[in-house]
Amino acid sequence: MNAPSSKLDQLRALDAPPPGPTPPRGRSGAAAGGLTVVGLLLWKFKALALLALGKLKFVWVGLKLLKLGKFVTTGWTMLAMIWVYSLYFGWAFAAGLVLLILLHEMGHGAAARQQGLRAGAPVFIPFVGAFIALRDRPRSTFQDFVIGAGGPIAGALGGAACVAGSRALQGTGAELLLAVGYVALIMNLFNLVPVWQLDGARMTAPLTPLMWAAGLAAMGAATLATLVSSGHANPLALLILLVGVWRGVATWRRGRRGAPRSAMERLAAADARSHHIEEDGVTTRQRWLAAGVYFALATALVVALGALHAGLPDVG
Repeated sequence: MNAPSSKLDQLRALDAPPPGPTPPRGRSGAAAGGLTVVGLLLWKFKALALLALGKLKFVWVGLKLLKLGKFVTTGWTMLAMIWVYSLYFGWAFAAGLVLLILLHEMGHGAAARQQGLRAGAPVFIPFVGAFIALRDRPRSTFQDFVIGAGGPIAGALGGAACVAGSRALQGTGAELLLAVGYVALIMNLFNLVPVWQLDGARMTAPLTPLMWAAGLAAMGAATLATLVSSGHANPLALLILLVGVWRGVATWRRGRRGAPRSAMERLAAADARSHHIEEDGVTTRQRWLAAGVYFALATALVVALGALHAGLPDVG
């Protein structure tokens, strides 16, 4: 190699890279470059990423609180009802009665879930009772019967358990259990009145006129026998019989009327079909089952209350 001939050539020779082969750019170099770019992007947009994660966290927490909110609502409305009732009847009786009301509502919820329907948590209203809002509409009157029957059956069993427990105790505890159970049985019998939004109206929705006649005759005979044996006429039993006769006659008249004629009748029929879209699938056996369960439960409560009435202490 020739030596540099001038100062300019000498400076160029000092700045030039040393001789040798140039290292090739392989995959590792490309990957390192790509990772560098990704890292720079993440660093640049880290604020947006953290904000998104924060939003997701708040959404998750919100869903958790929403899920727990229904239980919070049930809890504070229960406590409110216990407090109101305690002002008149004392804490022990108020707590026991509200717990039996909760059992009644849980029976409705369990029956709704058994039918594949969603139901909300119980909400308590002092001096009115409690309710569970259905999130899905029953597809037939038989589903209405099942959901309506779940509450009185569970509530009646709870009241009967309190009465039975009072027999095994003595003193104030026995009197408290007897009082709570007795009042719970009365409340569940009242719910069987077949009118308005009470459970009895839902339970008797599938009944035909023949089923009304047979059930009312059997319940009327049992009510009369209870009156003779205990000397106590249960006003709720008489109310159920009277309203039942009215409901049975109304069902018979609708059957005789045939197809709806006026515009209002056709509109009412269309609304009923939209509420119970699977009504044609309700069998005669299911209708008799609804009638049997309803009148058997109502009759059992009338007889039990008549027997318990004779043993109640005189507070007059």
